[in-house]
Amino acid sequence: MKKYNLAVVIGRHQISHMGHELLKRKALEIADQVVIIIGSSFQSRNPRNPFTWQEREAMIMGTLNEDEQARTICKPI
Repeated sequence: MKKYNLAVVIGRHQISHMGHELLKRKALEIADQVVIIIGSSFQSRNPRNPFTWQEREAMIMGTLNEDEQARTICKPI
């Protein structure tokens, strides 16, 4: 069992960068479950927000192994 039941990581993830990756890895290290809050989720595509939240979720989950994916949930805001 990890130190915490739940860890929350908040970010736009446009595009997900090393800082996001480090936060996500630390959250997975210390908690049983991780919720990643994806900000600016309902904005129209533009140069600042080129990806939909579903595309960002797919990019985030694509960096995780099967066990980590089972412990991670992405939520748009």
